[in-house]
Amino acid sequence: MEPKENIYKSPKAALVEEKGEEKIGGWLRFFQIINILGVVIFVVIFALAIPTMLIIGGSPGDWIDMGAVLVESLPAVIFSILILKRLGLRSEGTPNVITKYIALGALSSVVVAAGLYFAYNGGHISEKPSSVLGSFVYYLIWTSYFKRSKRVHSFYGANSGNET
Repeated sequence: MEPKENIYKSPKAALVEEKGEEKIGGWLRFFQIINILGVVIFVVIFALAIPTMLIIGGSPGDWIDMGAVLVESLPAVIFSILILKRLGLRSEGTPNVITKYIALGALSSVVVAAGLYFAYNGGHISEKPSSVLGSFVYYLIWTSYFKRSKRVHSFYGANSGNET
């Protein structure tokens, strides 16, 4: 009995993804989404809060408190925008820059919270500023991710801290 002829010939081209074809995915995509959501939520809340204050005729103290909330939110929003601008750049230096933005965001949140705490104790604002614990947790989680992630290394060509 003769062997049967192979009717289907397999392709000879290698099916390997090139670096340029790879997309952001997994936890890196999640990081991108939470930064986008943070900016969008901030814009929506303040776009609705200002007209509401104008309609109900808030007192000067209400306007000062709203300004305090705005100032408290600004570090997170500013650094989220900077991170989003940098996140898509496929460069070996990108993970380092992003971890620096995360660290600066956490540090500026602490500085702003301290200033608002003094304003609260001085009676200038009526609500105590929120805890900075969330900023520290965010910092610890995402900086360690950018240092150790295989996806970060694959996408950018390096991890932060050059620990490859």
